[in-house]
Amino acid sequence: MAVGKFHNKAQTAGSTGTLSFNLIEYTSTTNWSKPSGLVMLEVVCVGAGGGGGSGSRQATGVLSRGGGGGAGGNVVFTQLLASSLASSETVTVGAGGNGATAITADNTTSGNGSAGGDTSFGTHCVAKGGGGGQGVNGAAQSTLGTADQPD
Repeated sequence: MAVGKFHNKAQTAGSTGTLSFNLIEYTSTTNWSKPSGLVMLEVVCVGAGGGGGSGSRQATGVLSRGGGGGAGGNVVFTQLLASSLASSETVTVGAGGNGATAITADNTTSGNGSAGGDTSFGTHCVAKGGGGGQGVNGAAQSTLGTADQPD
């Protein structure tokens, strides 16, 4: 999806050309075609975030903990000369990681979330996806009860 297009006169003395800036955001995997007259390309790749881990579930009166959140994806910036690019490059948009399945039965351990997918522009720019959140051990952490009060 195109999110912006800007045109400015070239700043070089005596130049009559137009310097164009096109900002394009890709939200799904596709092919990019090199336009004629391209001199340089700046690419920003953002890897997908990982899914969160689930918490364990214990019997009534036994404390449980929640799972960890998924990590954010990496961000990579690169500038490329047009001469280094093929006429077509594959744009791969990584999918977000899946969260762990919710735990519905007592005394059940939790699950881990899955990693986010990598995002890339050909082989020129690769941003790794974030790791999945970790679940927690289903063993009881402590039991609920009354606290002892000091005298």
